[in-house]
Amino acid sequence: MNLQRQVALQNDLIRRELGDSDFSHAWKQAETLLMPMILMNENGKDEMEYVCACGVDTVIHRPTCRSLSVARKKVDVVRILPGDQWADRWVVCRLFHFDYREWIASYGTHVNFPNQGVWMPLSVGAGYIKMSKGVAPTQEATYALIALIRKTREVSGKQAMQMEADEIDAHEKAGHDHIRAHVKEVCQPGLNLMPGKKYNTSYPGRVTKMIESPHGAQR
Repeated sequence: MNLQRQVALQNDLIRRELGDSDFSHAWKQAETLLMPMILMNENGKDEMEYVCACGVDTVIHRPTCRSLSVARKKVDVVRILPGDQWADRWVVCRLFHFDYREWIASYGTHVNFPNQGVWMPLSVGAGYIKMSKGVAPTQEATYALIALIRKTREVSGKQAMQMEADEIDAHEKAGHDHIRAHVKEVCQPGLNLMPGKKYNTSYPGRVTKMIESPHGAQR
């Protein structure tokens, strides 16, 4: 069995076990993970390049070109995982989709929009899930990966449920605090009731009414 066939079988296993979801997972070779990056200068500002106005989207000058120069952010396509330590390694990746308007705002139209999404390495803590150098994904490693993703989804689901419960509790507490504040507002502070005695009391904006002490009987 050749290498590509072996990896394809493991990725098929991931899809079968995890089912369809908003994000796909797969083993990908580190060298193939590319991403356009906006270059920055030593001052931390975007590097700019100046091109002919008609060359922003096309290489060939248009007949109506007036040789106007326009500035655009300088972009370079680089490996997501640079360095020799990532050479000849298989890493677990997740497929991300980008918003078209945000992409154009960042890179302009001279960088092709990835309609099919971009494979990004799946981070776990401070690192990534990867095979040893020169070792292709095995079925054992793939099942371990599937178990990890399921566990992560379970924890994420519980966290989402807890956040929702906390939000409901906070909303109810706010309601209770409002009621308590309202009760304090309408009650006269320092009012001492004598058992068996009735009092006339008036609240601002309310009708005068009789209230009875806790031990009194209304007649």
